Amino acid sequence: MHGNPTSIIAVALLLVLVTSAWGATISVSGENPRIGNIVCDPDTAYLTAAAVTETIAVNYLGGGEGAVFGYSIKFSWDSSVVSTTTDDVDEGNLLSDLGGAFFYAAPGTGDEIIVDCALLGSTAGALGPGTLFTINFTGLAFGTSDIDIEILEVRDQYNTPLGGFSEDDGLLIVDVSVPTIANVMIHNNTLVDTDDYIKNTDAVQLTATVLDDDPSLGASDITADLSGLGGDASATPEGYDDVTGETVWNVASASCSPADGMVSVHVNATDAIGNLAVAASDTIIADNTAPTAVTDFDAAPGHEKCDLSWTMGTDLYPSGVVVQRGDNTGDYPLYAMFKGAWPNVDAFYPGSELSGTDVYNGTGTSTTDVVVDRNIYYYQAFCYDIARNYGTAATTARDLATNYWLGDVAAEMGVWGYNGLVNDNDIDKLGSAYHAAPAGSPENEMDVGPTVHPIFGRLGLPTPDD
Repeated sequence: MHGNPTSIIAVALLLVLVTSAWGATISVSGENPRIGNIVCDPDTAYLTAAAVTETIAVNYLGGGEGAVFGYSIKFSWDSSVVSTTTDDVDEGNLLSDLGGAFFYAAPGTGDEIIVDCALLGSTAGALGPGTLFTINFTGLAFGTSDIDIEILEVRDQYNTPLGGFSEDDGLLIVDVSVPTIANVMIHNNTLVDTDDYIKNTDAVQLTATVLDDDPSLGASDITADLSGLGGDASATPEGYDDVTGETVWNVASASCSPADGMVSVHVNATDAIGNLAVAASDTIIADNTAPTAVTDFDAAPGHEKCDLSWTMGTDLYPSGVVVQRGDNTGDYPLYAMFKGAWPNVDAFYPGSELSGTDVYNGTGTSTTDVVVDRNIYYYQAFCYDIARNYGTAATTARDLATNYWLGDVAAEMGVWGYNGLVNDNDIDKLGSAYHAAPAGSPENEMDVGPTVHPIFGRLGLPTPDD
């Protein structure tokens, strides 16, 4: 029963014909660490997100100066942390096991409830132990709340106050909110163009925002499963800001070893009371497979330029092609180095996408390399994907050409120079030197053959016979 009687104990006693007296005391055997004998059980309770409500039993352990016939007990709590009402207070078994009893729970002043209970009938009372009443508490916010027990009175069957009763307050530790995890992002610190792809030996950083109403949440309470990237399966962050929630992990390039395909990274957090956050994650595509090589690469001569064309390689995640020019210049016009190596000039081509001079980087299939200094130029193309895996320096992806027209030696009639034309002015110069030993520069520039690649072709590569 719940209500607010003026004196439930007095009313009950008026209904009882007292026929006997009881005067013995009891002792509680065994060690009891409690301070009093009216206690909260559990003494300390935890209200969590998984268990927002906790039932606290207010128990009498026995040991008072007489048998309990009725009692009046007040308890209070912190309403900013937990809530309860009179409807959450229920009679225990201490007196109800002895027969009928009046039981009332009534609001007190502020955050308090007064519980009154008295036996009906001729029984002498309860010696204990047993439960006086139970209280259901519901967690509201992070914090702690004492369950402050105050014994107002305990009486025997003659309505005489009994001594030997003392209370032991309870404690509620409350955290009913789980940590929040947001903004989980995998960053590829090696690739400047994308955070959506990754490959072996890339440097990776994972960031997340992890917050909780428990200010004690720290880096040791947060983990990330980085095993898909080559890191630990339960890695604690290298940095955590408990104000902003910014959380950072790193996987060094030496450790990064994802298998091809979609890679997921999960972040978890557990606060001090055991609330487990809803795990959050991010994904990234791992690609360690290089594209096939460029094919049909062709370099053709022009006036102070080389015209280049090719066919792209294939890849699951294609991106583009880079063309590099070899740096072995300075052999013009007699090409001793070229003649000495031909046709085995593979060593003159750039060996990787990082060597030589950048000529082109993009998604097209042709370009023009504008270069003024006369020479034979060696070009190598490398196809690459979004993760920046580069194809090999294949023979199908290379070619060489001059950047001038053979025989272009006169700017005008009788004047040495280059104008991008081979006409009468050049024939005049070439005829004057025909079958004559070169006298040095610029006469040695007229020694333009025979040619190879194609052999004896007007667009071929010169192998001067001096």
